[in-house]
Formats: sequence, structure tokens, C-alpha cells
Amino acid sequence: MGRTAVIDGQFTEVKLSDYQGKYLVFFFYPLDFTFVCPTEILAFNDRVDEFR
Repeated sequence: MGRTAVIDGQFTEVKLSDYQGKYLVFFFYPLDFTFVCPTEILAFNDRVDEFR
């Protein structure tokens, strides 16, 4: 059973096994509407190409 993820701006059904043998970065944020949330997301977005 897959899960929905947003990949390159598109909702996509994915399974963890789709990435077997590859590096994978999970991005989580602590809570909506907190100070950390927007600053962490923007920092990740600024460096996303380094993870590709």
C-alpha cells in the first residue's frame, strides 16, 4: 500500500520500497504556525538542490 507524497509539486503515490538502494531524505516540521516551521522550511527550500 502506497502513501501520498508531494514530489516536484505533484501529488504522487509512493512506497518506501520504490527507493530501495537509494538515499532518501524525509523532511518533517514540528508544528504549524510556530517560529521554527517557516524558518526551517525556507532554509530547506533554499538548499533543496544540494539533496538531489
